[in-house]
Parts: sequence; C-alpha cells; structure tokens
Amino acid sequence: QQQQQQQQGGTSLPQRASSHGCGGDDFVLTPEMEAVLVNFLVRMAFLIGESQDKDADMQALHAHTLKLLSQALALFPHISVKLSAFLERLLQAQAAKSPMPALLTGWEVLSRALDTQPHLLARNAGKEFVMLLSPCFKLRQQHVVALMCSVVRKLFTLQPWQEQSPRQVAAQAQAAAAAAAAASDQQQQQQPGLVVP
Repeated sequence: QQQQQQQQGGTSLPQRASSHGCGGDDFVLTPEMEAVLVNFLVRMAFLIGESQDKDADMQALHAHTLKLLSQALALFPHISVKLSAFLERLLQAQAAKSPMPALLTGWEVLSRALDTQPHLLARNAGKEFVMLLSPCFKLRQQHVVALMCSVVRKLFTLQPWQEQSPRQVAAQAQAAAAAAAAASDQQQQQQPGLVVP
C-alpha cells in the first residue's frame, strides 16, 4: 500500500491502528510519540512559513506541511497543540515584517486545530489567541484579517461555546444590553446638542 501511495505521488500519514492492544505487526505510536509528531509538524509549519513568500517551492511545502498537520490532528485529536513556548519569540523577531509570517501560520494552525479538537483548544489556547489577535489590529492586509475572522467565527459556532446553560446566556445578554444602554446614556450626556431619533 505504501508503494502504491509513492507511485501515485501522494504523501499522507498512515491510518492509525484501532487500539494499542490490536494484534498483528502494525506499529502503534505511544501518546508521547503522538505529541512529538503533532508538535514537530507545528514547528515545521512555522519554520517553513518564514521563507514561503520568497520561494514557490517553499509555499508548496508549507501548504503540504499544514495538510499533514490536519491529518495528524484528525488521527490524534487528544494531543494538545503547543504554541506559546515559541510563538511569542517569533512574533517579536518578525515585528518589522508586515504581515508577520508567524501570524499567518499561527491562524492557520489554530484553524486546523479547531476543526478537530474544539474543546481541547478552546480550553488550553487562550494565551495563543491573545498573542495572535493583538498584532492584527494594526494590519491592513485583507487576507490576514479574513483568516483571523474565520477562526474567531469558528470559536463562536463550535460546541465549547454552546455548553452554557440558558440562564447563563440570558444573564450575559442582559449584562451586554445594560452596558450598551449605559454607554449610550453617557454619550448623550457628553453631547447635549445631539438629537437621537
């Protein structure tokens, strides 16, 4: 089967065995090895992303690495994606570039992780989301903003954000409405000559 895949020119991750206790000669990764594989692909995606704007071959390799990452995350959805250890240093090192390569790759990685592990990512990646959001407020590149918006949209449509009780949702809606009303009253007081229809 591997020879057939090589002849067809496709490269993909092998299908994972159904369990660690299965018979036969199939090699099964340990949880530690799964974590190493996933986070190796994450780091490779960031490394290749730094030079993809200069070389068409690197662009293709970057896209292929992200595809492999998606496959790995689908195979091992329980493995947490780790970004904070090096993402902050990358963003600082690339501050002079616009847009920063690490910014684009970061949103791509989070988007793929949200597709396969929404509960795990929403619980563990809050710091990473903040680090990626902050530089986006200064950018004017539409493709970066569109990528950011697509990830944020996923956050609000996936299951982790629907686990609140109806009472919590109603309380949050009331608090938001009260805050909006207070802000509106304050604005009218500051501008007494403004007529609001």
